[in-house]
Amino acid sequence: MSTDLRRTIIRLAAGVLMATSAAPAMANGIPSAVGVDHIGLTVPNLKQGIDFFTKVLGCTYVYTAGPFADPKGNWMHTNLGVDARASTTLAMVRCGPTQNVELFQYTAKDQVK
Repeated sequence: MSTDLRRTIIRLAAGVLMATSAAPAMANGIPSAVGVDHIGLTVPNLKQGIDFFTKVLGCTYVYTAGPFADPKGNWMHTNLGVDARASTTLAMVRCGPTQNVELFQYTAKDQVK
């Protein structure tokens, strides 16, 4: 194979890869679902979780919010499946151009970490 032909094939392959990687992903059966906005993970220590995602994995810290709780109601149990008196603090980190990871640290009576 000539050097010119090899270069042409490499250019074509690079063009195809660039074109297809920029195209939106389509989920079968759900035409409007084109990607994942974020996932949520519970961590035993929020600061250590942020440090791991930013310093080890290279993600970017976005924000921290909370603590959140429902001291008189059952919102935490009904919606999150945790003790009704639990509280949570969360942080968001961005990994790459579009993937966000929401880290949750819960505090509750009789908590097992």
